[in-house]
Amino acid sequence: MLLLALAVKSQGASFEVTDLHPFVKNAVATDCEFAPDGAFYWLDWVGGWTKPQKGRIFKVTDAEAMKNPAVAEAKTLLAEGFAKKTPAELIALFDHPHREVRQEAQFALVKRPEAKELLPKSKPTSVLAKLHTIWALGQLNLNEAAGQYAGDPSADVRRNAHKVHGQTVIVAKFLTAPDPLKPVVWTYDIKPGFFDVLSDPDLAVRAQAIRSYAKLAVQMQGVLKPNDPNAQASQYAPVFAVLKDNDNKDAYLRQAAVEALITLAGPAPCELANAWKASKPASDHPAVRLGVVLALRKLQCPKLDEWLTDSDPAVVAEAARAIYDQALATPMPGLAKLSDNPGVQDAVAYRALAANYRLGEAANASRVAAVAARSSENEGVRMAALKMLEEWAKPKRLDPITGLTMNLGERSPGVPKQAAVAVLAKLFVGSDALRKQSAQLTAKLGIQEVGPLMLELLADAKQPVNTRVEALFALEAVKAKQLPEAAKLALASGEARLRGAARVVNAKSNPTAALKELPALLKDDKASLVEKQMALAVMGTLKESADIDGAIAGGLSDALAGKLPIALKLDVMEAAQARSEAKNLKLHAPLREKLKEIDTADRAAVAKDPLARDRLASAGGDAAVGRQIFLNNAAVYCQRCHKLDGQGGEVGPSLNDIAKTKDRDYLLESIVNPNAKIAEGYQSVILNLADGRTLSGVQRGKDAKTVTLVTAENKTIGVHRE
Repeated sequence: MLLLALAVKSQGASFEVTDLHPFVKNAVATDCEFAPDGAFYWLDWVGGWTKPQKGRIFKVTDAEAMKNPAVAEAKTLLAEGFAKKTPAELIALFDHPHREVRQEAQFALVKRPEAKELLPKSKPTSVLAKLHTIWALGQLNLNEAAGQYAGDPSADVRRNAHKVHGQTVIVAKFLTAPDPLKPVVWTYDIKPGFFDVLSDPDLAVRAQAIRSYAKLAVQMQGVLKPNDPNAQASQYAPVFAVLKDNDNKDAYLRQAAVEALITLAGPAPCELANAWKASKPASDHPAVRLGVVLALRKLQCPKLDEWLTDSDPAVVAEAARAIYDQALATPMPGLAKLSDNPGVQDAVAYRALAANYRLGEAANASRVAAVAARSSENEGVRMAALKMLEEWAKPKRLDPITGLTMNLGERSPGVPKQAAVAVLAKLFVGSDALRKQSAQLTAKLGIQEVGPLMLELLADAKQPVNTRVEALFALEAVKAKQLPEAAKLALASGEARLRGAARVVNAKSNPTAALKELPALLKDDKASLVEKQMALAVMGTLKESADIDGAIAGGLSDALAGKLPIALKLDVMEAAQARSEAKNLKLHAPLREKLKEIDTADRAAVAKDPLARDRLASAGGDAAVGRQIFLNNAAVYCQRCHKLDGQGGEVGPSLNDIAKTKDRDYLLESIVNPNAKIAEGYQSVILNLADGRTLSGVQRGKDAKTVTLVTAENKTIGVHRE
């Protein structure tokens, strides 16, 4: 255990920690404090306060700092108290170097009747004195007087001035007798520059100013511009401007603006949405829309589903979170419909599924089943859909997204069964884990149609080969009685991938036979590449076998000698790695040693060939699997920068027909070392802006007035040139 010392410095609208280091080590401190004498004290729990229930108090001092006359003066002042000090003397102590002295002087002054007259007229010069003056004005409810410091050179002073100023209570009086037909006169004076504070160069000041502005503006209820028919919308305009200017760069400033929107909306939450619409096109900006959605979430506006069709994915995601995580009933059907859209963000996809699960109608079950059957969908989303169908009739008490308790009650088991049967053939297209989950679902729902349907698909030569392969694996997953017949059909097929799949299935059902058959397949010159690849994948998982280990070791030796086709090198190495890492598996060949030899050789070759260690990935791939990775794998998210078939980002070039103009080495290098060669017209540039910020992206245009960039977030930004 230890005590840490740290410092902080301003960073945007917040701060960052600097100079973090241990101050006291090997202590179990329960409390610590600086005392009036300048010393630092802490309580040490030792090892627990057992009898006689005593701990220890430690004191540490800085000998040089203790020589400062202000230390002795502070001890004297605090010991004497402040009751006998005059108001002028108390004000003079506002810039004393000891914080406790300043605070005690402030607290003593606000108890004096003269303070209300003296403080607004005082002219403090130091930052500390100004801060304590502002805080004292707040204690005296002279909040409006704090506004005079809003233009101070110190950002700390300005920020605190806005904070106290925003606590002003505005009182309205009628010109004559209360007459609802006559205008209201406000005693609060809107000073020149009232709106300028929202563009303060210091973001922390701007954040506090926007909060205070909202508190004051909401009291004036639209009379800021009494002749404006859109008076209410005009109150929101400054906040929208702050959000737009910030452009989501500073999260703390955005949060301050969101708090301001919530304050302005008050008891009529959906009026904020109307105000935003009334202020377009000036406020039609992704950062503004995101801020509005975040505010509407806090306000629990039932119109949040209107934002589910926004063009910005971040806005859609926040709207989905707002609707689902707060269980807003009115917009929930709109969220559920998003399950019809393939390829949405995970945050949206999972919540859309869960929204259907919550609603529980037959149409909702059909949507969930359609997602489970969608081969282009993220596998995690498909697995979640299958799980929801499995639990549909008897939903669990924990919400699948929030983990909170819910009670949906029991529902008809016929609904999920009917939905699953409608897409049954497509449920099993995917990984082993997905097929296993599909098999579990069909068993739970009592679906008997799996075997005959999958056998029919496999036997149909008109079906795509991948569909027939998946049908075979599905039969294996559900342990269908048709599996032996299907495996026999597949093994006799003219499709190499189907024959390979049959050997995988047979190896699992009869591993003893596979121990002899698969090593022999690797030596068969007539066997196709894909059959050997699938055989190696199975060989890595089989039980102890000298034949298996010998065949794999032979492949590793061929790789070292340069005799193994590059398309098989990765498969051989993965099979060897799998067996080397298997628990309690006795090896009959030096697989680990040979893997190290290959790694050493590849590392040595890097000096002449930078791609030497990665070249094994340049051949032997599966285009269909690669396409799925490109479109659906969130870990790589290729479409963030590249387009395929017109879908995706513009930060990098379109990948349609890329192989017609670029060779394998170019494509491989682009993946493993993307900065080695940048495609023409897609080089990144960095702009140094006049306000000190930097902006990076791909230059898409340049003229005498503007430079246009596309950022990594696929946002197009125009920067004015000076």
